[in-house]
Amino acid sequence: MTNEKRQFEEDPEIAARVEKLKAVTKDFQRGNVLLWEVVETTLGLDREDEKLRYAVGKWRKYCHKELRIETWAIPGTGVKLLTESEQVGMLPQKRAKKAYRQHGLILRSIKNTNISNLTEHERRMAAAIIEHSRQARKDTNKVTNTTRGKIPNDRQALIERAKRAAEEGKKQ
Repeated sequence: MTNEKRQFEEDPEIAARVEKLKAVTKDFQRGNVLLWEVVETTLGLDREDEKLRYAVGKWRKYCHKELRIETWAIPGTGVKLLTESEQVGMLPQKRAKKAYRQHGLILRSIKNTNISNLTEHERRMAAAIIEHSRQARKDTNKVTNTTRGKIPNDRQALIERAKRAAEEGKKQ
């Protein structure tokens, strides 16, 4: 019973570290960077220590949920509180790039699988996964192109609109 209770209770040591980070960053605004050196001195831990990484992760979750500010790790420097324009421009592009790569890995792993060794159900699953991953890669390209300012035209919608305009021109 005590083990079950402890499993879901917040560790006071971890909570104290997160509170220290919140205190240090209470005046932070979008665009500010929490430097690793500041975190190390505040918590008294080494940058490579798992306890420090965990506390920073909890602080980032606090920023996301409570402050509604997304964060982005800057290797070797720290964690940046993103501006609104970065949240709309850079973040979706980076996440889409990661998703594109992941779906590529899924497609390659299935391509390297001998389908004849699978059951009928597993073959249907593989086909569905292939179809989904291909579509997801197309969708992530749309996100990337949109964030780069290349807002895609829906070609079919343009053709339909031109046909309707031509038909209305004939009626008049």
